[in-house]
Amino acid sequence: MNKQDIVIFGGGLTGLTCGWKLAQQDYRIMVLEKEFFVGGISSTFKHKDYYLDYGPHKIYTQLNGILDEIKLFLGEDLLEIEKRSSIRIFGQFLKYPVQIKDLVRCLPIQTGIECVFSYLWSVVKNKILPRTDDSYESWVTNRFGRVIYSLVFETYAKKIWGDPSMLSSDLARARIILPNLKDVFLNTIFGKQKEGKELSAKKFYYPKYGIIQLSEKIAEAIKDNGSNVFLNSFPVKVLVRGLNAFEIVYRINNTEEIVHTSKIISTIPLNSLVDILMPQVPVDIKLASDNLKYRGLILIYIVFDVPSIIKDNWIFFPEEKYSFNRISEQKSFSNTMIPSNKTVLTVEITCNRNDEDWLIPDEKLFEKVMVELKDTGITSTPSDYLVKRLAGIYPVYDLKYSENLNKILMYLDSINIYTIGRHGLFNYNNMDHCIDMGIRLASYMKSGEDMNRWKDIRKGFSKYQIVD
Repeated sequence: MNKQDIVIFGGGLTGLTCGWKLAQQDYRIMVLEKEFFVGGISSTFKHKDYYLDYGPHKIYTQLNGILDEIKLFLGEDLLEIEKRSSIRIFGQFLKYPVQIKDLVRCLPIQTGIECVFSYLWSVVKNKILPRTDDSYESWVTNRFGRVIYSLVFETYAKKIWGDPSMLSSDLARARIILPNLKDVFLNTIFGKQKEGKELSAKKFYYPKYGIIQLSEKIAEAIKDNGSNVFLNSFPVKVLVRGLNAFEIVYRINNTEEIVHTSKIISTIPLNSLVDILMPQVPVDIKLASDNLKYRGLILIYIVFDVPSIIKDNWIFFPEEKYSFNRISEQKSFSNTMIPSNKTVLTVEITCNRNDEDWLIPDEKLFEKVMVELKDTGITSTPSDYLVKRLAGIYPVYDLKYSENLNKILMYLDSINIYTIGRHGLFNYNNMDHCIDMGIRLASYMKSGEDMNRWKDIRKGFSKYQIVD
């Protein structure tokens, strides 16, 4: 009978990090990863002569100790890169974070006046009436005013997550570092950023041979400590035999196997986990699981026969007339990944699986994107392209997500299944946060503290903030 101390579902950064730390503590670990590669979305693939990531990935963190762990694995292969990013707004490209000289240059005087008065009105209104932060829209409007919300935040949020009035204010707290316009002005006028509250990183790190290099190194460390990472493998049924007693039926290379364990750590999507639990979960838990929504991501990789196509690592596009929300150039992260006489532009479109962009043929989508890119000033003729559609990438923080999430977590706590990571906790986070989650859970499990302590640690994960 195959028996493991701990079985981990998912070989992304969270699951691998947790597995590595536990393997160091002499636990017998089994990691099950459904793909033929590790890393999840933080991974790299080869297409012809090009090594490409699943969208742009940078290594940057404000969390203590995380960068040291990454340097431990990558050493000299960890490149330090001066970050260059822009945002297209009001028909012009502005350096990101936005500087006051650029705002003065591009913002119509009338619009600037409207922004100021709208902000002042929001300040006065918040002094008179209790502030209600009941949605992404209200949270931003209360702090920046209606005009700035409409010009900057509304269209971009709509592109990525959907109707801002139907999104939780938790999303705004995670995505918007600066709490008010005063801090924005301090940053744009004087270049001052509050320590620990940086709006944008000045530099970032990146593995020389693609973002997958980090995950591969962690997977190697798990194996070096006597445990295993199995690819092309995933759980199909979890039978709960009692408290800390599980029988897992999993498929590996199209063959079903069984493993017994006392502990399960899951980083797979919550709805996938709920669907394989036996006995079946209560009806209200299943309903809560079904009501957690995700947005898909379309990546269009466009090859140009030139050494470089843009000056930035990536550019944001909040303007509604463009279907894409961001473009990036892989070679600007590491020039070892693309031939010297060519470059690859990655175009990102976020949408639902029933949206037009998701359903139209690759060729039609490519043609549409090229017309839009030409409007931005990218007029070079492409020589090749590739389209990838990834479902279930962005957790959608709708107005009911927290209620649904907490129901599921309470149930999983009752049967002692630990769930972490972007998908496992329905937590919109970055790579450093995923690594931090894995480290913290492994440390907790070593300490042998009770479940209430774990719940307190888990609550802290909701305070992560995204720095672009």
